[in-house]
Amino acid sequence: MTLRPLARKIIIIEDDGQVNKALAERLRKNTGYTLQATFQKCEDALPFLARGDIWLTILDLGLPGLSGAGAVKAVKKANPEGEILIHSIYDGGDEIFGALQAGASGYLLKGCNSVELTEALRQLEAGGAPMSYGIARKVAGFFGKLVVRKESEPEGSPENPLSERESAILARLSEGYSYKDIAQIAGISVHTVHTHIKNIYRKLKVNSRAEAVYRHRKHLN
Repeated sequence: MTLRPLARKIIIIEDDGQVNKALAERLRKNTGYTLQATFQKCEDALPFLARGDIWLTILDLGLPGLSGAGAVKAVKKANPEGEILIHSIYDGGDEIFGALQAGASGYLLKGCNSVELTEALRQLEAGGAPMSYGIARKVAGFFGKLVVRKESEPEGSPENPLSERESAILARLSEGYSYKDIAQIAGISVHTVHTHIKNIYRKLKVNSRAEAVYRHRKHLN
């Protein structure tokens, strides 16, 4: 999504009052973004999100009522063009990959400082998938097999429908690299990266980065 200077609108969905307040204060001090509203329940935020002008939802997973991957899906449905940054105490594989599969763009553990939060927002603007260091290590390790092609699976087979280049690009996406970074690493243009991404989505029959990574991992396991 291309952002205009005044279009960086953010909401927070967090039931812990102190955490909610701390996040709000950090965002208000950062003049590059505008905090529009805070909510303690996902259900209360959905009508607000349906307006369609919110760039980012900072979402806790352990909410009362609608929570976890279900909350991510509901937020994504209400505001399909918006980004979702998970801000949670959960660091287990099921929670991480469930949220990413449901449509989250990044995952930060609670306790991150202002610098880490600001860097995460900048990564999102650049098309990346920001994650806390510990989360990034788990994701990178979990998807490390993406760049290893099984000899028994020829390119384009049902078990492994992606080419070696496409698999490598998908692995970089899973590690949080932006399209620009991937282009520089691979020695290709950003336009070519976009073309590869479109092909990846088409071959895996998915519509999001997180779902593409999840689906391809299932093909390889």
